[in-house]
Amino acid sequence: MCLNMRINVQLTAPGSLLLCALRIALSSIVLVGGMVTAAVAQLQITYPRDRMVVQRSNDNIASVQIAGSYWEQLDQIEGRFLSLQGGQTTAWSTIQMNPVNGQFNGSLTAQGGWYRIEIRGKRNGQVVGTSSLAHFGIGEVFAIYGHSNAQGSTCNGTHECDSPGGATDERVVKVRLVDNQRLRTYEQTADPQYLPDLLFEQWTPEYGAAPFHGDPWLWARMGDFLVQKLGVPVLFYGAGFGGTSIHMTYLSMNNQYFEHSFCRWDLQMPYANLRNLMNLYVPSTGIRGILVIHGENDRDKSQEDIRMYFRESMKQIRQKLNKGQLAWVIALSSYVSMRHDHVRNAQYLSVADINNDPTQAKVYLGPDLDPPVGTTGPTPYRPDGAHYSTAGQLYYAQLWADNLTANNNAFFTTSAPYLAETQPLASISCANAQQVKLRLPDNFTTYRWDENTPGQERLVDQGAYASRVQSGTMATPATRDQMRIYFPPAVAVAPGQKIPDVPTITASGLVLCSPSVTLQSSATGRALWNTGASTPGITVTTPGPYSVQDRHPAYECASGVRSVTVTPAAADLRIQVMGSNRALATNETLALTVTIQNEGPCGASGIQFENKLPSNLLVTAADAGLTFTASTLTGTMPTLAPGDYASKTFTVKPTVPGYYTNALQLTAASVPDPDSQTNSGTGDGQDDCAQIDIRTNEPGATYVSPNPNQVPLPPVLGNQPQPDTNKADLSLNLVSSLLIGEPGQVLSVSLLVHNEGGLDATNVQVQTEPLPTGLTFLASPSGLTSTANRVGGTIGLLRSGETATLVFTAMLTGGASGAGLPLKAEIKAVDQTDPDSLPGNSTAGRGEDDEAQLLIRIR
Repeated sequence: MCLNMRINVQLTAPGSLLLCALRIALSSIVLVGGMVTAAVAQLQITYPRDRMVVQRSNDNIASVQIAGSYWEQLDQIEGRFLSLQGGQTTAWSTIQMNPVNGQFNGSLTAQGGWYRIEIRGKRNGQVVGTSSLAHFGIGEVFAIYGHSNAQGSTCNGTHECDSPGGATDERVVKVRLVDNQRLRTYEQTADPQYLPDLLFEQWTPEYGAAPFHGDPWLWARMGDFLVQKLGVPVLFYGAGFGGTSIHMTYLSMNNQYFEHSFCRWDLQMPYANLRNLMNLYVPSTGIRGILVIHGENDRDKSQEDIRMYFRESMKQIRQKLNKGQLAWVIALSSYVSMRHDHVRNAQYLSVADINNDPTQAKVYLGPDLDPPVGTTGPTPYRPDGAHYSTAGQLYYAQLWADNLTANNNAFFTTSAPYLAETQPLASISCANAQQVKLRLPDNFTTYRWDENTPGQERLVDQGAYASRVQSGTMATPATRDQMRIYFPPAVAVAPGQKIPDVPTITASGLVLCSPSVTLQSSATGRALWNTGASTPGITVTTPGPYSVQDRHPAYECASGVRSVTVTPAAADLRIQVMGSNRALATNETLALTVTIQNEGPCGASGIQFENKLPSNLLVTAADAGLTFTASTLTGTMPTLAPGDYASKTFTVKPTVPGYYTNALQLTAASVPDPDSQTNSGTGDGQDDCAQIDIRTNEPGATYVSPNPNQVPLPPVLGNQPQPDTNKADLSLNLVSSLLIGEPGQVLSVSLLVHNEGGLDATNVQVQTEPLPTGLTFLASPSGLTSTANRVGGTIGLLRSGETATLVFTAMLTGGASGAGLPLKAEIKAVDQTDPDSLPGNSTAGRGEDDEAQLLIRIR
């Protein structure tokens, strides 16, 4: 067959007829790597494909990869094979436990047969989704190779060589080949990217058979015969190329030149068809072997040359494609208006050569397709002396089926099939609120999505997406041989929001007053708690932070985090003490009432308190539950629910006059207190301690309750900012020994200079304003002097954090009674910068801390 429609049958003299074909099915439908168009369900099988057939083992079984997509939360995927014809229905078996990210993948094993595959998804043991694949086969896979009697042909310009039609049995399958622009491009490039994806169908005349057949020819009906004999489905790949020869195969696989009017050696045709199907389709389906019809177009070559072409083609193609066990079935075929025995001998001998080579796996002789010895010219089965008539195709189809099943199916028990390989998976990850990112696996050289979209990744919101990945390139003949193409199972993406909203948390309580607390989230997908739990609600028995995220039920896309903190059981207990009297006579009694209140949030039991009485304060009577021993009163309170309180009363008397401070504290409770610490002492100001002051009418000494167990208190923290290490912050204070005096009295005045800054101060000059009339400078032990009635001096060094005091004495010399004498002073100068004042800018009441004043009044 000439898939290039410009080539015509060459009707030349008998003996020189080129076996060539002209028939290809035409269609306006294009389906190459297209988007999966089946309705997307909550659970869907996306691999294998409908009507796909995979190669069985010699034990009549196959392990079948089953993959697909799901949209709802599942923890188990099960599947089974339901026999439609042949084979055996299997029990439900697990495909995958706990699938993640919206995809499942696993395998099931079944015997050869024609099946419906059913799957079901479970959650917590209950079936929540189902899906099925209508047709699937485990059987035999063959590649067809050769010239036009392999590919299909016309003869004599009539309908004498029309195909007998497609297969009548739906178990005879091929990959649909459509005559469209992609096929035209394939003819010009031999690049498998232009061949169709895994689109399997019953072999009918409407479409061709990938990679290069346009006509069912004899093979569809041969498939009918074969499935009846074997009881299993059969898949055919059509790699024949009309008008070619085994010689051209030998040359093209070695990238060697030959002349031909339409078969291009530079594309490595016709070998390229065989190479491409082996690299494109066989990784997905496996293969039993190659059925070959060649010889007629080699009749002008010598027997030894033909023998070598057959032998080396079989050996080298095995080597080039890494298929050392690949079975070849070579038909005895030489007739072009007569038998050509040297061709037949070469076919016999080439098979024998391989089978006598201990390094080679067995190859097989196929059916004898030549007419009987002595036949010449056209025959009923070969109207043009070469190509098969309609009846001839049925005849030769039967011969092929009989040959392959001869000797109790010996071919199928002695040849070594190649089984289907596991297809790699795309990954799914969250992209944004509405989209997920699909990423094809690493370590491939070429990536292609449906509709011929290139790239390893793509962002999608919904729909189903098919793809293919390729290792190796078309750069050289060697790299072309090593190319492998795989079809990751299509990914069906759910519509709608991918990242859930942040869930809410409803709590039975956030304090562990009871043994446990229930936290219930609003997660509608797959909750994820920081405890590892994946249920919407959890029960917690220990305090701490608890957080939850909602996740998409399929893709694990996580929402933001919602958190709560569960605190330990606690009861805020407060103790108070009230007295019937605060002042009394010595030896007079008074009643003291101790009240303990539970301010929640939990109930408390085992509540105990103690009162270490001051010396000389004695207990004279006490309520039940109170005990007085060795100057210590202890008591126990009943269990208090939140909001409850209880009181105990006892009487005391002071035995000597004095001032008494009596302190009590809580010493024990069944649960901690959130703002105090039991038995920590009575001096820490917490609300689990209390005190009362009692005094006698007569003055006396002070008596205080002992506090031997006081927990050390932390040091008092300053509330001032950290000093600036680059500045000296000086402040001034004035202090007088007298603020009210009489004329003639001497007073002492102190000027206190403090350095609050982080830098030492040098040459600090301090000076008063002129002393007021009525106040006279006398002397200064600090070395201050009076100039123009201004008293001043210098501090040579004032370190950070230190205070210097300058003192002088002065006399009140006069003034009216009640008159006020204002005294003012200021830091006049310093070597360093002050951050909040300006030295020497007067004492006019600017509010700066380097100035000070006071008022001395005359009595």
